[in-house]
Amino acid sequence: MLLVLAASTQLILLTELLLRRVLCVFIPARRAAVQRYADNSVLASLTAACLQTATLPMQACASLVGSLSRYFAVLLVAMLLFATLMVMSNSSVYAYSMLVRAYNTGVAPVVGSLKWLFVMMDFVFRAAVPLWNGLSYLATQILMRIVVPYTFDNGDVLPEL
Repeated sequence: MLLVLAASTQLILLTELLLRRVLCVFIPARRAAVQRYADNSVLASLTAACLQTATLPMQACASLVGSLSRYFAVLLVAMLLFATLMVMSNSSVYAYSMLVRAYNTGVAPVVGSLKWLFVMMDFVFRAAVPLWNGLSYLATQILMRIVVPYTFDNGDVLPEL
């Protein structure tokens, strides 16, 4: 509980400092040029951090789209090259049989193994998710029905603790 009080005190202190900086920027006061520069610098850094945090999902999506588009472009070029070679080749049946043989020896076992892996994960998660939900519900109920009311009822005892 003492840790929560210390963290909330720190948060209140930092909020007060930030709000004082905001007031000093918008309300004209007699301040030195270095102090005004520091106020503006703090607000600019805060704004930049907030904008950076707000645009993280968009940056992640753009990165994912960029990676997938490069992968699909390479795949498309490889498919066009293979199709061109198949049309120009005299032994296209041999190439088809080699492609099917490579798929059966390389890709099909991996797909089968992944299928069994997902079945095993489903078996584990069907048992683990209800336990997790029950434990998290129990923790929230203990917090809401025991800890918080006790804290409000015995607020005068907390500083002594």
